[in-house]
Amino acid sequence: MRILLVTLTEYLPFAITTALNPMNDYCAIVVDEVEPAAGYLEKINYPKNKIFYFYDLPECLSENYYDCVVCVAESRDWKKLADAVRNAGCPKDKFVNLALVQTADNFLLERAMRYWTEHCTEFEIFVTGLSHAEIAFMPKYFKRKLFNFARGTQDLYFDYQIAKFAFDSVNNIQGGGYVR
Repeated sequence: MRILLVTLTEYLPFAITTALNPMNDYCAIVVDEVEPAAGYLEKINYPKNKIFYFYDLPECLSENYYDCVVCVAESRDWKKLADAVRNAGCPKDKFVNLALVQTADNFLLERAMRYWTEHCTEFEIFVTGLSHAEIAFMPKYFKRKLFNFARGTQDLYFDYQIAKFAFDSVNNIQGGGYVR
């Protein structure tokens, strides 16, 4: 998926490593402070030439091919950033706004993803979804080793990103209802 990412520099590490799949192709990353963002992206070997200031957002929207524009911010900055993206001319059908709320669920999901990265070859099944899946798929009741990513307040976008992350991490998982 080709993404145009719009975020504040302070949320960039979280946006790339947790909220979004690090394997996504970013056509542009629009931030408020380019130098610190460039330093962070350099540490993870990402090209610095794809970083732009907020005032470049209209040009980024018109000059880049993207599947979606993802706006990532905490709830206190969410509306301001979303309005800026809409006012810059982002097509409504390509806009995804992720309001980050630091909760225990986010922390648990981040830990689960790190654990999966280190131990994914041990599992044969993984589950993602809402509270029904979180409660219904108890690993201790399965003969095959199961990992449960489901969280009660998780939305469809995160379900898809988690499933993609899990499938891309390991080869011994068989896709049931997942479509690439």
